[in-house]
Amino acid sequence: MIRLTKHHFLIALFASLMLFAVSCDNGSDPQDDKLPAEVKGKVVDAKSYALPNAVVKAGNGTDTTDASGNFTVKTGGFATRGKCTVEKTGYITADVNVPSSGDCGSVSIQTDAEAETCDAPFDVPAFFGPSGWMGDFGDIEMNDAYSSDLLKDDPDAKNTQWKYTPTGANKWCGVQYQNADQNWGDLPGRAVINATKIVFHARGEKGGEVVKFSAGGRPDANNKYNNSFFVEEKKTLTTSWQKFEFDLTGKKTDSVLWGFGWVVSGADVTGDNCTFYVDEIRYEM
Repeated sequence: MIRLTKHHFLIALFASLMLFAVSCDNGSDPQDDKLPAEVKGKVVDAKSYALPNAVVKAGNGTDTTDASGNFTVKTGGFATRGKCTVEKTGYITADVNVPSSGDCGSVSIQTDAEAETCDAPFDVPAFFGPSGWMGDFGDIEMNDAYSSDLLKDDPDAKNTQWKYTPTGANKWCGVQYQNADQNWGDLPGRAVINATKIVFHARGEKGGEVVKFSAGGRPDANNKYNNSFFVEEKKTLTTSWQKFEFDLTGKKTDSVLWGFGWVVSGADVTGDNCTFYVDEIRYEM
């Protein structure tokens, strides 16, 4: 008679589990394929797509992310050849759980702050942060949660206050909203698609503040990467909110390092400082 010890039992159980896992995962190894450039409405097999970062919204409404850049449809913890319908062109980096039938229905792809493509309309601060301080940057003060004298129907009930008190030797200062912190041309920009204009609102503390607003930048031969367009315009602000626009018609926006920016010259400052406010900076269709 053969006697099974506890040790033999555990070995047999482990072998059975491994056999089950292999059978469930058969034929579904990551293939590192690239998703087609245009995938809207297409049905794609569940494989591993190595693509830039994004957020995948599955049919159950949950958000999942995977920093490794892989997308694999799974059922019960094992990869499966399920199918999903992609609703929006974008980038996938998440695990999407599908039902046992192997069909997860629709998957909406939405770019996040790390994605390489920004699909208008979108708010500039979601993709470009005010990290590029220039000139006498030590003379700049920022409050990005200013909550007084709000723009009418302000969705987040706050705006950004900028204060420049000229004391430095350069006699000017400015800030670029960059796609990556301190990206002055060492890293690639984002491709902005479907945008026809940039809209923003601004007002001055006392009225008469002179600010040069801009987006993009001029090419620099010393940079590894450059902005593909540049627009700028000097504005004289009032104490009331004003809406301004940059027309992007005919502009190439496939490489945007600096989504928005401003510069103030010390020569234009009246009194001790130049204080102004900006809000609702958006790329729109």
